[in-house]
Amino acid sequence: MRRLVRLLLMGRPDGVRRRLVRALLERLLGPPAPADGTPTGAPAPPPPAALRQLLPLVDLVDGQLTETLLDGVPVVVVRRGTRVHVLDATCPHAGGPLGDGDLEGDALVCPLHGWRFDLATGACDVDPSQVVAVHAAEVVDGVVCVPAAP
Repeated sequence: MRRLVRLLLMGRPDGVRRRLVRALLERLLGPPAPADGTPTGAPAPPPPAALRQLLPLVDLVDGQLTETLLDGVPVVVVRRGTRVHVLDATCPHAGGPLGDGDLEGDALVCPLHGWRFDLATGACDVDPSQVVAVHAAEVVDGVVCVPAAP
């Protein structure tokens, strides 16, 4: 119970809530200087116009959830070997933060009720009518991208 309360209030260290605070601080105070004093690397080249960038592939740890924003909506990005999955980060059942959930095999588990959603299809194993939106993901020049909205 204590873990659930902490996750709901604080979120994951790499979650959307913490990222929003960091982005706000960067906007107010400017970007942080690298710890070793070296200049930051060149930004990744922009993807083709039909794709939207999410984050660099090197930022994803295999088998770990990473939460980010896609057009202002939180999504969960998961790297499983050579595959990358992008799903909406809100449980359709109770609005739970899926980015604070866990991975069990190829399923994303909601931290509130333990409902499991398939990474590839978004289907729920408890209630087939509850489906998490899945976004087609591809890696372009080392950056995870999804197709632009029509």
